[in-house]
Amino acid sequence: MAYLASIHKASSVRHAVKSNFISSEEQSLIVAKSSRIEIYSFEGDGLSLKSQFQVYGRITALLTLRPVDSPTDHLFVASDNSNYLTVSWDPVQKRVRNEQAACDVSDKFLRNARCGPLYLADPAGRLLGLHVYQGTFLSIPLIQSPKKMNKKQTKSSVVESSKDFDTATPIRFSELDVVDMAFLHDTANPVLAILYNSAHPGEVHMKTYEVTHNGTEFKEWRMKATSLDAEPTMLIPVPGPVGGLLVIGTQMFCYFNSENETPLKHILHQVRSFVTWGVIDTQRYLLGDEDGKLHILFIELLRGRVHGIKVEEIGQTSVPSRLVYLDNGHLYVGSHSGDSQLVRLSSEEPKVQVIETFTNLAPITDFRVADMNYSGSENQQQYSSGHMRIVSCSGGFKQGSLRSVKSGVGMEDLGILGEMVGIRGLWGLKSTPGNQFDDILVVSFIDETRVFQFHQDDDPEELERFGAFSLDERTLIAGNVVDGKLLQVTPSSARLINTGSGEVASQLDLRGKGIINMASANEDTLIYVINGSTLFAVDLKADLKEIGTRSFSNEISCLTIPISSSTICAVGQWTTSAVSILTLPGLETLSEDILVRTENAAIPRSLLLARILQDQPPTLLVAMGDGTLFTFSVHEESFLLSQKKSIVLGTQSVYFQPIPLGNGLVNVFATCDHPSLIYGLEGRIAYSAVTADKTTHVTPFNAHGFPNSVAVATEDDLKLAVLDFTRSTHVRNLPTGDVVRRVAHLKTRDVFGVLTINLYQDLTTGDEQFRCYVRVVDGITFTMIDSYELQEAELIESIMCANLSNGDETFSERFIVGTGFQEESKDETARGRILVFELSDDRKLKLAAELVVRGSCKGLELVNGKIVAALNRTVEMYSWESPLSLKPKIVKIASYRTHSEPIDLGVRDNMIAVGDLMKGPSLLEYSSQNGTDYKLDEVARNYQTLWTTAIELWDKETIICGDAEGNMSIWRRDVNGVTDEDQKRLQLVGDIRIGEMVNRIRKAVDENVLPGSVVQPKAYCATVDGSIYLLGEIDSEYLDLLMQLQSNMAKVISGVGDLDFNKFRAYWSPNRSSEEPFRFVDGDFVERFLELTDRDAERVVDGVGKKTDGLSKGVDEIRSLVESLKRLH
Repeated sequence: MAYLASIHKASSVRHAVKSNFISSEEQSLIVAKSSRIEIYSFEGDGLSLKSQFQVYGRITALLTLRPVDSPTDHLFVASDNSNYLTVSWDPVQKRVRNEQAACDVSDKFLRNARCGPLYLADPAGRLLGLHVYQGTFLSIPLIQSPKKMNKKQTKSSVVESSKDFDTATPIRFSELDVVDMAFLHDTANPVLAILYNSAHPGEVHMKTYEVTHNGTEFKEWRMKATSLDAEPTMLIPVPGPVGGLLVIGTQMFCYFNSENETPLKHILHQVRSFVTWGVIDTQRYLLGDEDGKLHILFIELLRGRVHGIKVEEIGQTSVPSRLVYLDNGHLYVGSHSGDSQLVRLSSEEPKVQVIETFTNLAPITDFRVADMNYSGSENQQQYSSGHMRIVSCSGGFKQGSLRSVKSGVGMEDLGILGEMVGIRGLWGLKSTPGNQFDDILVVSFIDETRVFQFHQDDDPEELERFGAFSLDERTLIAGNVVDGKLLQVTPSSARLINTGSGEVASQLDLRGKGIINMASANEDTLIYVINGSTLFAVDLKADLKEIGTRSFSNEISCLTIPISSSTICAVGQWTTSAVSILTLPGLETLSEDILVRTENAAIPRSLLLARILQDQPPTLLVAMGDGTLFTFSVHEESFLLSQKKSIVLGTQSVYFQPIPLGNGLVNVFATCDHPSLIYGLEGRIAYSAVTADKTTHVTPFNAHGFPNSVAVATEDDLKLAVLDFTRSTHVRNLPTGDVVRRVAHLKTRDVFGVLTINLYQDLTTGDEQFRCYVRVVDGITFTMIDSYELQEAELIESIMCANLSNGDETFSERFIVGTGFQEESKDETARGRILVFELSDDRKLKLAAELVVRGSCKGLELVNGKIVAALNRTVEMYSWESPLSLKPKIVKIASYRTHSEPIDLGVRDNMIAVGDLMKGPSLLEYSSQNGTDYKLDEVARNYQTLWTTAIELWDKETIICGDAEGNMSIWRRDVNGVTDEDQKRLQLVGDIRIGEMVNRIRKAVDENVLPGSVVQPKAYCATVDGSIYLLGEIDSEYLDLLMQLQSNMAKVISGVGDLDFNKFRAYWSPNRSSEEPFRFVDGDFVERFLELTDRDAERVVDGVGKKTDGLSKGVDEIRSLVESLKRLH
């Protein structure tokens, strides 16, 4: 039923370690992001991604260990489903391999540890420790030497059993409320330090245990402390020769040595909440606090003993979740609530210098789909995530920001040559034969041609004349051709020009004979069309000698000739919508395809015949006038067309520009209303949106001062830019210094309404306070325009845009904001406000109306022109009344009481989905009689406990719901139920576990059903870890096929540590669990079909040995299907 695929993968960093994982001689940085692990190498002043892999579980710990017989470290990975495993690096296959299969240590009868799961490694490599449940420590001894064979064992069985760990043993202890744990250095047996809260509030103690009897028992050790001051939060074990233990608190640090002498204390001058630490060496440690301030702790020694502690604040970073010191003063700052960073530490100011930033969208608290200009068009288009922009509220605390996220190929502007309107073509030329760089740029307009020359050491200049080039008419094509000559084709002539003298070498003057409509050329052959239907071929080596001609019964709409010397060309025709491969020079038809056989069909407008895929036949690209693109494979001997495929890139005509890569391969820039780059990827043609709006023409331009650049014409100007040729996520960032909580898009004015929370400290009391603002952000420049400060203690909760009446027959879009007042004396928000803001002509906010409501307004939607608000325990409906002579007002017209607390709303037509905090989704219907008797009636609801985080309507009867356990479920109203009770009970029709808590779900902007579409986009969701997912509906014809494909692949592809894919994606909550995802297809997983070897692909298609599990399509058909799915995101 549902297809889930990632548009942007999780970017939050919660775990990171340094390890000799890939090589014994080089250390790697290993970073965990949700269920994905990335491996980086540190090269010079930057990090380089070497490999990445997925773990079937949310990663909760990373540790490194070195088995006695291994030259490199092994990586210990723990997941949220209480599994742990180890992997190592295979230097031959260049990928990770399993060492210790996943072990499940879950116990549903024990209570989870209050501090969360803790995973520890003994510094001497003797054992690992897991504290997952209260009062229990799981001791896992590491195997120190290979086991000996007994008489019944074979050598292979010994190798199989000699993994990383020995038998795990649970050890009970009395300290239930653990704060932190750490193994001490340089002890005869492993010694575990435990920081814990006592039964008396406010008392924190520290105790140590020696782990004896091969890791099976605890024996109390000599180091301990009671009633520690200053709210200690962390333990830092100090390596030898210093040794001992540091206890980190908010106001004081304590150092304990192994002899259990009186601790050495250091009092801080200011209260700090430290969240993580990292080690430089035995005397220097780095501490990061919740404000992002970085501190260095130095242990002072006197005669080999600890004499004092010195702490210094050295700079500002993102709020860290992990600090990993790499080498040569470089530090990796992994962050969950801000961008992760690579910083350089220095003894001089600035002591902390950011040298590389890694974009992190987490946590996403809200988002809007801002660009999807397909909506409302008459044409049907192929969805692509690169053709829309997502604007997200990202980051936490003072790292909050508004992010504009667009997936695709990046284009970086180098400079603007000038404002020019009406450009019809661009060509880069070399004025001197053999010159390595382009130095001439020819720009064609409707009735003239302009030429710009680029000098090595000076600015470009426009030439009044350029050799024998005709500048008083439009240029159809220009280029460097055979014998060092230049070619220019205009509507009236074709001429070859000597580069040395600039004089005409030969010319075809067609004045009075006809008009050249279009032309295409390579180095030795020119083809052109006269009067729409007569095609000519001329030899450029023989001074424009005519070598072929042919008249067509239908007008020619487009033509192309391969870039390199060739014996074929291609033409498209107007009336028949046909494309033909012709011989050169005879221009005889070799093969032909009628693209569309319906009346009023679009016609081909652009052709390109080029080699896009390495070691494969050339590809013919055909662009239609309605934005549809056809591709064919051209047989290199018979020139027959085969493997016809189609995709819709936009709604307007598409035009091609090849960008040579060398070795005969090209990438293709397709200009249209949504520019795209067409390129080869893993043996298939890939399409990526380009982050360049309003692009009309592009040409390669390898200038001396701008190597490997492209000249780009837009509707307004001409500029130079650089393409990166790699699809990635491109993010624009507007830092606010506040928590950005909600966003809405005012499309008619192209501005965003943004709700922010400014956190600050009251200097008199020391308490944290907040101020809230409604801000306006320009959608193009991404800058702040205006702000409106709310009342004291008023917390912003929700915002939407609504087209409301002006009191006459006109309407204007306005921002509607919901708030709640936080009163210290009450546990629950007793009152809030609904505010309506107008935007003036100069884009300033003006409060037009307000209404005080009972409770906080957590959600706002618009239903049939009425405002629907989610308040404390109620959903209420209001009308907007705006008399011409009176002040507008908001009037309550209907109400519905929820089961606990409504936290989110979704609407479609007159149906309203309510996300109840504890009881999950319910469905309301809005109705009225004669426009007066307004009602909100519950028509269906869920009767189970479900801790809801986000909700949206899939259609009028179907609800998408995200919950606090990281699940996503789909519920449907059974309108055909036998009894009234059946009809009023929401039926579960699909569920899957994402593993990340979903904060917001937004419906797709364009929901027109595309004919033949396998998956129809329905919604997007964003998570606390920074992921953005596409959620689509699978066409009923393909549902069983994709479900079976996923099932078969799960049997063929082994997970890391032999973890099971189905179990990973199966729904889980304390009340219910499943064995596999229910009617959900994981798009990222099934798209791995393209990575399978032919043998494994055949196993998947054949059903892994079971004929009943075999797929109804072959390997090539499945690959083509999966390719089309991959283009969605």
